[in-house]
Amino acid sequence: MKFIKFLLIAILLLITIMLFRTLTLESKQLDVEPIKISGFDADELAQKLAAGLQIKTISHRDPAKANIAPFREFQQLLKQQFPALHGTLELERVAETLLFRWRGTDANAAPIMLMAHYDVVPVQAETQDRWDFEPFSGQITDDYVLGRGALDDKGQLYMIVAAVEQMVSSGFQPYSDIWLSFGHDEEVGGKYGNEAIAKRFEQQGVRFAAVIDEGGSITRNIVPGIDGRVAMVGIAEKGYLTIQLAVEGVGGHSSMPPEQTTVSTLAKAIADLQAKPFDFRITQPVEKFLAYTAPELPFAKRVAISNRWLLEPLLISEMTKSQKTRATLHTTTAATMLVAGVQENVLAKRAEATINFRILPGETRETVLQRVSEVIDNNRVEIQQSDGFSSDPSPVSSVDSAAFTAIQRSIREVYPNTTVAPFLVMAGTDSRHYSRVADNVYRFAPFDLTGADELDGIHGINERIAIDSLAAGAMLYQRLITHLTAPK
Repeated sequence: MKFIKFLLIAILLLITIMLFRTLTLESKQLDVEPIKISGFDADELAQKLAAGLQIKTISHRDPAKANIAPFREFQQLLKQQFPALHGTLELERVAETLLFRWRGTDANAAPIMLMAHYDVVPVQAETQDRWDFEPFSGQITDDYVLGRGALDDKGQLYMIVAAVEQMVSSGFQPYSDIWLSFGHDEEVGGKYGNEAIAKRFEQQGVRFAAVIDEGGSITRNIVPGIDGRVAMVGIAEKGYLTIQLAVEGVGGHSSMPPEQTTVSTLAKAIADLQAKPFDFRITQPVEKFLAYTAPELPFAKRVAISNRWLLEPLLISEMTKSQKTRATLHTTTAATMLVAGVQENVLAKRAEATINFRILPGETRETVLQRVSEVIDNNRVEIQQSDGFSSDPSPVSSVDSAAFTAIQRSIREVYPNTTVAPFLVMAGTDSRHYSRVADNVYRFAPFDLTGADELDGIHGINERIAIDSLAAGAMLYQRLITHLTAPK
């Protein structure tokens, strides 16, 4: 009886603690006054963006094979469209990346960097017939501007330059320097653009108060339990690694195969990697995401998140059921390319596979390679890191900084009642190069992606951006510049 009594008391105490933690959970959303969107003509901005989308600024991994003409054409178009910006800011071209400097009133104040890129990925030939419009048409409908690059990332670039153009025209001068970097090779790693620029800033001893690039956006229905808009602000991004697996054999006729062919040996190595995924765990960016969204969720979900100390295994199990949230919890493994054989009745002398990893914070390229070797555990399988781009996960930026507060305030001023949440960016951005010169690097583009399938257009088909979000985005950047460069 004493044991039962003790057990009941323990259960009651546990329930009390859980309820207390749930009920005392406070919202982390800023209480700000909404502002009226003014000073920007959405239709005019749509026309300007449409013209920019018609220029095929497709980046290439080999600069020698790149067609520079469209990049120069885009630069000239931008100069014609935004004369006040070009007449006031200092411009330097690094390769074909555009680097603008807007001098502030205090040369000693830490500068900020706003980023976007104007190179785009090509349209895959096999998807061409699935587009509802010509991909580089820059077509405008009642609600959207259509075309490759609308979201990734010319739309963001036009929001930034529209904001600066209006502020320059009105006589505004920032307190601290503002740098604008518009990359030309982001889609292929940014080696000759922003990587080179960041290294130069490092050599000069320049430190930025904040760097803001693409990454998250404003969406609906991305967080189950929150019906309204959610603005996702990236505070870190995953690392990137591609490896090549290869198996050598003797070849020969398929009528007399060995016990294990090169293809079957390679297939087993891939299957082993898929069967033993990297461990699932909640890292700091996901922890912050949960902390910012939990107070806005229904009671049952708040109980689970506010009592992570007890229910974390259950929480992880629930999050791994969704492909999108699952990827935030571990280093992902994706077999993307296979090469083997020349004919159906000939044994492949060599079989090769390409495996891509997106690395979770807390791990590195070195630890991933080590684990791959341990899982495959077969001397016949050669494991080599690709010669192409790779990176470790970025550092995690603070949610307590003045810069994050400025981003959150600006979002809620322009989009009232929007839940702002830090998160981990799955893809890579040019901002990763600036971790060497800034502690606070954030990844957010003010795209209002609340329409069906809009997000799928990034690197996909039917890429488009809502006309209404162009003026709102420009206004958001105007507010952000004002908050970030106010005298300290």
